[in-house]
Amino acid sequence: MSLVIRKYLIQLCLVIPIAFLGGCSIGTSGGKLETKDLPPILWMTKTLPNDPGKGLVDLYAKRKDEPEPEKLASNIIHYSIEVSEDHQKLLAMDQEENVALFHGEEREKIGSDLYAYEFSLDMERVIYVSEDHGFYVKQIGGEKDKLLSNVISFEQSYIGGPLYVLTDEDDLYRISDSGEKQKIAFDVTDYYVKNQGKTVFAGMKDGSIYAIEDGEERKKMIDGDTQVNPYWIDVSPTGQYVTYVETVVHYEDGRGELYIVDRSSGERKKVASDVIIDERFFDQKGEFIYYRNTDHVLNSYQIKTGDKEKLAEGVQTFRYEAASDTLTYLTKSDELYGGSPGKAIEKITEDTYSFDVAKNGVICFVTADGDLRTKTPGKEALTVAQEVESFELQNNHLFYVTKENKVWYRHAGDTESVVYLDNLENYSKANTEFKHHYGDFTYLYEQEAKLADVEGYWTDHTDYLKFEALTEDVLKVSILDNGSSEWIESVDLYHQYSREDQLFFEDALFTIDSTHVIKVEEGVQSFVLYRMSQGEMDEIVSRQ
Repeated sequence: MSLVIRKYLIQLCLVIPIAFLGGCSIGTSGGKLETKDLPPILWMTKTLPNDPGKGLVDLYAKRKDEPEPEKLASNIIHYSIEVSEDHQKLLAMDQEENVALFHGEEREKIGSDLYAYEFSLDMERVIYVSEDHGFYVKQIGGEKDKLLSNVISFEQSYIGGPLYVLTDEDDLYRISDSGEKQKIAFDVTDYYVKNQGKTVFAGMKDGSIYAIEDGEERKKMIDGDTQVNPYWIDVSPTGQYVTYVETVVHYEDGRGELYIVDRSSGERKKVASDVIIDERFFDQKGEFIYYRNTDHVLNSYQIKTGDKEKLAEGVQTFRYEAASDTLTYLTKSDELYGGSPGKAIEKITEDTYSFDVAKNGVICFVTADGDLRTKTPGKEALTVAQEVESFELQNNHLFYVTKENKVWYRHAGDTESVVYLDNLENYSKANTEFKHHYGDFTYLYEQEAKLADVEGYWTDHTDYLKFEALTEDVLKVSILDNGSSEWIESVDLYHQYSREDQLFFEDALFTIDSTHVIKVEEGVQSFVLYRMSQGEMDEIVSRQ
């Protein structure tokens, strides 16, 4: 243990801990249109014994009409799991890097050592890149076809539409549904498919961005002297207008200058400054833009006239659901508002804990007291359940977890809920979908490490430590004084929040590799601790 760390453990005084609310994060789930009105499968994982930090899990599926979850596979790499859009199929890679498809009672091997993979939009095929960067499309239950070599990434457009593929030579190809290939750009660094799959925006090595549409010549949209990522480009429902955020010095802050471009005339206008990159939406008719500034003001911009209107102040986040023309926003004081921007925005509740919006405009939210409610704008709110920890909304299907770790299910047309699973604590994670992509993702249920998991005696083979949980959020750390049998009370660590195998403190991170090994990180310093039994510790103390 380094001198810096020892000094830290003995002398550091921590500040007041930051409060953390667990459960379903605001606006992270729901609203996807399903191809079938079947209840989504509740996919679950169970961390393998003595291996919580390696990402290997047992995989389970709980279906509505089955009494118990079905174990599908063991030694699955957790972050390799990908679920289909209808939530009925799943792809996963095992410890030997074999990728398999799970669908109903079937398990079908897709390939080994795959570089990337995902379901096709029609969910009838699997698209993947092999380890040697071959690009394949495999019919579920059928044969595979190799379409291209030297591929590093791909994107889909729409059902029956082309695939866009980037090679290691920076060439961008369009591949039709029949397999016909066409090189549409070169010197491409990144690209994204937008406009319901009809337009691909390609970033070039010189920094410029081109718009490429089927059957048309590519057109330069943005010059190379600007700081724009193709991912930040949005297209209006009519396809006439494009918005994007240009960043200069504010990239790390997630903000920039918002511009709009008329694609027919090429005219560009600046809409606003200091706009949150991922909080801006066209309305359903393409007549307005809704956006939020870093000063927490929610605004609207009328495209035809250029008029701006301040809709609300003190807004911490907002959502717009185009299908139902529903705008919802949460204030810094946890007040939730919602409704149609062209009609009336009403206060939904004053103590929102989390919320989501269905395609039909029904707002689901959890209050600070743990009440799960639904609200149709213009009507009274209905209470679905009490003591709710989290919920997941998938179009017409609502799952929620109550305080006693039961999963409940309700269809949108029903007035009663049924218990879907009553022993959730036996699993490590549960959700209707999993993501293997980087980025934040909130689960319907996730086991969290507790301070009790690290209580006891630990050593790095140089020093000896004792961890004691004073409360659920305070861990007392003591160090054995060299040359004596006295424990020196060194510091109280204030717990902020947890993951399945991690404890986050104000100035430290504990990663639990097993019941006997933890890794402690403090700034750039880190060290590994090994658990000691009471008997082993008594023997060490007796020698002092």
